[in-house]
Amino acid sequence: MGKNEEALICYERAISINPKDASVYRNKGNVLKKMKNNDEALTCYEKAISVNPNYVGAYINKGIVLIEMGKIGEGMGCFDEFISRNPNNAVAYFNKGMALGGLGKLEEAIGYFDQAIGLNPNYADAYIRKGNIFDEMGKKDEATVCYDKAKSL
Repeated sequence: MGKNEEALICYERAISINPKDASVYRNKGNVLKKMKNNDEALTCYEKAISVNPNYVGAYINKGIVLIEMGKIGEGMGCFDEFISRNPNNAVAYFNKGMALGGLGKLEEAIGYFDQAIGLNPNYADAYIRKGNIFDEMGKKDEATVCYDKAKSL
């Protein structure tokens, strides 16, 4: 609804009630990110990770913010850290593929989408993004196969 300041007040209240809920820190970080306050958002994601070291959303959001801040190596490190802790999480591979694709590392991105699909063969978004990469590479036939697979799921 665009009421970011009010949302932050609510998240602060939620934290005072239950400081062990990692999702509250992540959600507060998401609001701060929308407000272009990446430093504070980063602090929230780090707090979420300290509360729950296996919380995929916090690692992903932290990685995205770091990449947006130009700290690409650190951002990729967040994806790698989560993958090392949870090697069977398709979402982590998907998001690393997204980041790599955004950096123009198309072949590497496809590899991570393939890993996500290997873990979750019904991951339609991974097929779509893989298709987008193939399309960007001019490989229309491969892109069509990916899009058709996503449609069939």
